[in-house]
Amino acid sequence: SVNPHGLWIPVPHTTLPPTQDRQTGTVMHRSNNA
Repeated sequence: SVNPHGLWIPVPHTTLPPTQDRQTGTVMHRSNNA
């Protein structure tokens, strides 16, 4: 899965809510700093 910035990082350092990746099933956090 990719966000509009094309990057997913597994860290909670974001103002966006976590999203479960449909391919890996893991909860990822989108980064606004990418």
